[in-house]
Amino acid sequence: MKDTIRKYHVHILLIILGTMFYFLGHFQRAAIPAPIFDILQSELNVSATKITTFSAIFMYCYALGTLLCGVLVDKFGGIKVIMVGSVLFTIGSLLFSATEYLPLMYLSRGLVGIGAATFYLSLLSEVKKCFKDRHVGIVIAVILFLGYLGGVCANAPFVIASEHFGWEEVLRIFTVGSIIITIAFFVVQHLLKSIHVNEKVHLNHESYLEVLTHKNNYYLGIFTSLCTGLYYVIMTVLGVKFLKDFLGYSSGLAATVLSFLVVFGALSGIIFASLSKIFNNRMFFVKLLAFIDFFIFGIISVCIMFNIKTPLVAVLVLLIAVNAANTPLTAPIIMSTNNYSVRTTAVSVINSISFVFVGLVATLIGFLLDLFPIVGKVNGNIIYGKESYLTVFLFFTVLAVIEIFVSFKIKEKV
Repeated sequence: MKDTIRKYHVHILLIILGTMFYFLGHFQRAAIPAPIFDILQSELNVSATKITTFSAIFMYCYALGTLLCGVLVDKFGGIKVIMVGSVLFTIGSLLFSATEYLPLMYLSRGLVGIGAATFYLSLLSEVKKCFKDRHVGIVIAVILFLGYLGGVCANAPFVIASEHFGWEEVLRIFTVGSIIITIAFFVVQHLLKSIHVNEKVHLNHESYLEVLTHKNNYYLGIFTSLCTGLYYVIMTVLGVKFLKDFLGYSSGLAATVLSFLVVFGALSGIIFASLSKIFNNRMFFVKLLAFIDFFIFGIISVCIMFNIKTPLVAVLVLLIAVNAANTPLTAPIIMSTNNYSVRTTAVSVINSISFVFVGLVATLIGFLLDLFPIVGKVNGNIIYGKESYLTVFLFFTVLAVIEIFVSFKIKEKV
């Protein structure tokens, strides 16, 4: 009994350390390039497309890592997968701040993306082992909240610290933290002794085929892709730049808005998960997210079209945070509507599709910004005009319409 209790506490400690990695993963995801978009563009002297490629590569590699990670977690367990992911993540983090050679910087973002992909799915699996089903949604929401704090630090605090010490030095400090947590994780995991390997799970295409032939997963995949895509491209690529160019905000003020967006995102996850549990109706809130997106992007598009530069635009950008509630709402649906042996694989496939979509949208944003003539430069920073931003936000509005349609196709029970 004592050994069981000790192993349970060790397991909880590993989940806590894994959550720290998740925090760092969110920091890396949000910190490059959005908060320092202008700084990177100026120092590297490249187009918007090449800057947004930092985010795109991260998302593509995150998607690839997520896709591979699902079946690995089902077979080997989340602890072993985090061990491998933490090493790749730390190497990538160290490399990015050590070079200004663009191809090497892209490579480092790829390593960070693959490493970061292992954290969420692994934690989801381990939480499932440690907590009763009725508590899983809330625990996931709390982990997401703590992880999203990394996104908070990646905006206003990162911008302010970068202005004083330089962005490279700030990233190096976070890399040191990653090294320390990696060492701690390797040491603590030894206390679990042997980790069970699920011999029923095989590293082949059958698990993926089972997930991909499940019709409900199609709709879940499209919905989560749209929700995740609309949220992350604002948080990690466009948000700060848009507020600076359209509303004339300073870097610090724009980054502060994005920091609050991440905070509200974290809170919305907990609030929506709690409300769906109280009312025992996840699908109502899934549909609500879709309608909120439509109104947000529709109104922002109107403001851009008529050049209405009002603080309401910043408020609407903040409201995009509700999309963060997508994960604690849909993850339990994915887990409950897929067979036990492939449930983590199902989450990995759907998450992978979502982040491929984020990468595609990030790439498209860079293309759309470069498609129209710039309207000028301020302190050497390129300013994009309303035609560029109107095209982007009208595109987002169309995606929100598709999101509404798909939300009515998802089934909570099959």
